[in-house]
Amino acid sequence: MKSLIALLLCVAATGCATKYTPPESGEKSKIRIEASQFASLSSMRAVYYKNGSCDEPYVLGFISGISTTESDPGADTPGNKNLKSGTYFERIISSHDETNITMQGHIFGSICSIPFSFSAKPDENYRLHYFWQGSKCHITIERLILNDKGIEFLPIEVQAQKSPCATGF
Repeated sequence: MKSLIALLLCVAATGCATKYTPPESGEKSKIRIEASQFASLSSMRAVYYKNGSCDEPYVLGFISGISTTESDPGADTPGNKNLKSGTYFERIISSHDETNITMQGHIFGSICSIPFSFSAKPDENYRLHYFWQGSKCHITIERLILNDKGIEFLPIEVQAQKSPCATGF
């Protein structure tokens, strides 16, 4: 009974996020979410809003000094073999003109959330990097292109979500 009450309170208060599951059909994109690890970064969590609506939050993953979410084995993004374990995870998402994600990190007891949108094109690879600079958190989004020169990182325009999604945390 206590579990049921806790679950109902969670849903009512935060719109609890569902665990990530890869899309079964439709056009897809691959994303790699990175967060620099250092002693003071306690955690970073990413939530994806599957249909561009805040109504359906899905937890993409979690990075901390203690544990990291396992990566999707089907999301083998270029250059991931050069990254330190525990600093990133990869996911396959549905491609949308307006892909909504919120990343939230904790550092020195402070919490910083960034709700953003970007256009995820079909069959493309992206790197989303969450980092702290001074007392503020930031993100960069780049499209990964594998060519004869190696991997190119092309910056992608980050947009504020039209209705910032903060559910699922």
